[in-house]
Amino acid sequence: AIWTSEEEGALIEFLLSEFSASGDGNPKEATFKAAASLLTERFQNASGAEKTSDACRNKWQSLKSAYNAILDIKNMSGFMWSDEFGAGIVRKNDDQHPAARSFRSKGFEHFSAIEQMMPNISKGTHVYRIPNVP
Repeated sequence: AIWTSEEEGALIEFLLSEFSASGDGNPKEATFKAAASLLTERFQNASGAEKTSDACRNKWQSLKSAYNAILDIKNMSGFMWSDEFGAGIVRKNDDQHPAARSFRSKGFEHFSAIEQMMPNISKGTHVYRIPNVP
């Protein structure tokens, strides 16, 4: 399916409105079905394939991957980030962070909305985790 920025925004807005019903932060199948119905109704002249519940789930996974790539860029030493202009990287740096390729010179307008739905979990090689002791 071909997604416009407006369709992505509508999906994110809907998922955010249903976020409390998701329990663990992962939308349920019924939520994706409802999102597909909303998108079909709101964007009747959409290009590409119909936005089914599977297409909505796949787009959500893709948007979360983009969010995580940007989060990595923001936390990486030597990279800068601008919500308007993206990572501001040149081709020679692509090999160091392949997920940054699509954000060379453009931002990710949905970052703030997706951030509201993402768990606040520290990750990385230098994160200290307290061991579970019985």
